[in-house]
Amino acid sequence: MRLYSNKSSQLIITLLYPLLIFLLLSFREEIDTWIVPIGISFIFCFLWRNIRYLMVSTLIMWVVTVPLWYFVVEIDKESQFAVLFSSSLPLVVLQFVVIVLVPELIIISIRNFLIRRFISKS
Repeated sequence: MRLYSNKSSQLIITLLYPLLIFLLLSFREEIDTWIVPIGISFIFCFLWRNIRYLMVSTLIMWVVTVPLWYFVVEIDKESQFAVLFSSSLPLVVLQFVVIVLVPELIIISIRNFLIRRFISKS
């Protein structure tokens, strides 16, 4: 339980998530499966202390990491992925909220409920 009470470890976890997302976006050709990103999101659901850390991590990801990936990695390539991504960004954000963010919120809420319940019984 020290992981959840230690502020520095929570800060590292909060900053590590956007970094890993940046790396996953950068090496998406080599990672040809959805299992790795889903696994990373699932692991972080158990590492974040509460929903606030999830929201801060997600905000950093969308405000810093995704534009950085777009301008540093994708804009130099000759592929059309950067153009497709930027043109469909509203749909991508909506899909992210429904497919990734809502399940993460539910997992963290259930985990926190179970931890509180378990700690209060002991």
